Amino acid sequence: MNIKFTLSAIAMATSIALSAQTFTLESILVPAEKVAKGLDGSTMNTELDNGVTLNLPVKWDTSFGGYWANGWAISQKYDSTREASDATKHQFSAITYKGYMASNTFAIGQRGAYASLNNGSNRNFETIQITNSTYTTNSMLKGDRFAKPFGGTTGNDEDSLVLIIDCFDKTNSQLLKTVRVILADFRFTDNSKDFILDTWKEVKVTGDSLVFNMISSDNNMFGMVTPGFYAVDQFSTSGKASVLSNRIIQSEVFPNPSKGEITIRSQANINQVIIRDLNGKLIFTTTGTQEKSMTLNLASLANGIYFIEIATPNGSGIQKLIKK
Repeated sequence: MNIKFTLSAIAMATSIALSAQTFTLESILVPAEKVAKGLDGSTMNTELDNGVTLNLPVKWDTSFGGYWANGWAISQKYDSTREASDATKHQFSAITYKGYMASNTFAIGQRGAYASLNNGSNRNFETIQITNSTYTTNSMLKGDRFAKPFGGTTGNDEDSLVLIIDCFDKTNSQLLKTVRVILADFRFTDNSKDFILDTWKEVKVTGDSLVFNMISSDNNMFGMVTPGFYAVDQFSTSGKASVLSNRIIQSEVFPNPSKGEITIRSQANINQVIIRDLNGKLIFTTTGTQEKSMTLNLASLANGIYFIEIATPNGSGIQKLIKK
């Protein structure tokens, strides 16, 4: 059976930018225990600035004595100690000790958390600051009862942790962009280049709704075993572009799944094809045929899931390919 995945890429012809605006999280009320995690029954952390609201949902589950089940915890807990991984001590701390530029307040997110701007704000996210949580960092450094230390006992295991941010336009229910942030990378031949992100990193995003997920090299039969937490701070926004003209570029890849040879089609002539793995690592690139269709033999690729970017003069399409 052939499965075709189609994704539209929009090429903007003309736009008008509006003024920037920054949410620092400093005005969000944090209780005496230093963490706002929904324990008081709240389901939304919000910050208001000039009529625009940043929404950071949170879910507290009352089962089993109660626990932080999903979303965001707003934190003023400061602990960047590198020691044995301990959720009770480090879960709500950032490895940078404090927030971006030594601010007092930051957010700890889980896999599946999302952030949004209020409807009608006419604004998009522009940048956010991201780093690792202390809990996740210590697990990657030393391992824990579920997870292995990154690099393994020899330091040669090719481990990685990637934060994936899907950027949406809520109004049109459209995925605009997917951003991959490497939180740890132990895939270098030279082990001295292996790293765990321990500073604030500015990440460019877009859209008025962001969904956060994670991929780790350390998994078991139930999924990822690396602790799925990260720290964020300072969301900057700008006015939504006023689009005067646009064109939707469609592309497809088939057969999908494939055992080797695939056909790529696009509405515009293909300039270049780029293939990356799930972690965003570049696997293969080739010059296009300058026609709207071309074939590739990928029999040499290992079985797995890949993302294929089809670049044209009018925009790009991204396809997910399953190689069997």
